[in-house]
Amino acid sequence: MIGTISYIQTAISEVLHRNIADPEEAALASAAWNKMLMVQLDILLAGYLVDVPNEPLTGSLDGLEED
Repeated sequence: MIGTISYIQTAISEVLHRNIADPEEAALASAAWNKMLMVQLDILLAGYLVDVPNEPLTGSLDGLEED
């Protein structure tokens, strides 16, 4: 997901810089898009968070056995 958002950010930045004559305006537009995409990434990655931490495993890591 992070790689996809990064790819999209780069593509949008290239399009903006190619189509907006003023480099400063293109940079501002690119920064605005980056912020919006970071908000979207935060929402998408929130699903991977675990509210309850996992209990530590004891014993052998080879068999992933719990004592």
